[in-house]
Amino acid sequence: MRVAFLLLASFLACSMALGVHAAEMECYHLKATGPVTVTLPRHGEGETVVCKWPSGKCKKLPVRQTDDQITIRIGVEDMEAGETYLILYAPDWLNLHDSTPPQAVRLELDGKTVKPGDLGWLTTMPRALLVEIQDKENPINEASLALTVNGRRLTPKDKNMSYQAESKKAGVLTCDLTGLLHSDTGGNEIVIHADDFAVDDRPLEVALTFKTSPSRKMDDGTVIRIDSLVDSDGWRRWWVVADGRVMKDTDKTTAGNTWQSDKTASRHWVEFDFPKPRKVGAVEIWWAYWECFRTSRNYEIQTWDGGKWVTQAKVTGQKEMQCSRHTFPTVTTTKVRLRQPAGGGHSGRKDLMWIAEVKILPE
Repeated sequence: MRVAFLLLASFLACSMALGVHAAEMECYHLKATGPVTVTLPRHGEGETVVCKWPSGKCKKLPVRQTDDQITIRIGVEDMEAGETYLILYAPDWLNLHDSTPPQAVRLELDGKTVKPGDLGWLTTMPRALLVEIQDKENPINEASLALTVNGRRLTPKDKNMSYQAESKKAGVLTCDLTGLLHSDTGGNEIVIHADDFAVDDRPLEVALTFKTSPSRKMDDGTVIRIDSLVDSDGWRRWWVVADGRVMKDTDKTTAGNTWQSDKTASRHWVEFDFPKPRKVGAVEIWWAYWECFRTSRNYEIQTWDGGKWVTQAKVTGQKEMQCSRHTFPTVTTTKVRLRQPAGGGHSGRKDLMWIAEVKILPE
């Protein structure tokens, strides 16, 4: 639970939804370099004030009362490194020693478990997020639950989101991501916010970042997809892999003439999805030229049989060349894919797939 600085003469009232029948709890965050005396309005008889260190240690403080005020003296010994929290009207259910935020014990995108952090490139745009939140010590403050999706803050009151409490200390937050994510090659960030009623300034904040694999529909209806794209504006027109123009060793730049995957130690691929079945018996791959032809050493050419990918050619240890031509028995298919295993690129750029043109031929 976030609390206010005492020196600002303000306080944060704890929700009464969990059964607080007395005056609402008041929490003050104090930072000082010496002893401090605080006077506050009196709300009842026998008021108890507790100080809590940031590390979680708690101590009851003596209180001097008048008809309408209470006075509290906070000594240096009541602070930890010049900092302490003052707590009034703490309910019985509150674990004052707790300084640990709630935990996101399960994260799912479209039903698949993911880990916090950078997810890299995703082949499809996620539609649904699920977050299971738990706290071992204190109830979850449902008013704190929120998502920030690409800078837009959402709460369970918004139509995209909902929260189903399983208990006071656990629940499931879900979000319909439709219309909230960037569909182009721009990155996406989702930040999950949650807090409990513990007296501290340590809410849960978990971030997911990712990009979605680009695709483009060509004039003939063919949809081309790539796994990733280098993070540089000069290579944004990646669909030049099907513009009919190959690259020569006299060309001055690969920018605008080639597709360059991102430089990660993962599989890279380019896929052609035809509007109707067609016969395929040969594939030509024309490689990018920068100082030399950046011919991938290892890759596969695959066709789709309606239920799975079938490898038609498997290449290992290929040497540098401008064009690699592969033939195989003609098949009728709706998809062709070039897939490079992790680290299968040119010896000078092993984590890169760098193509100027792909020609898919009937034979």
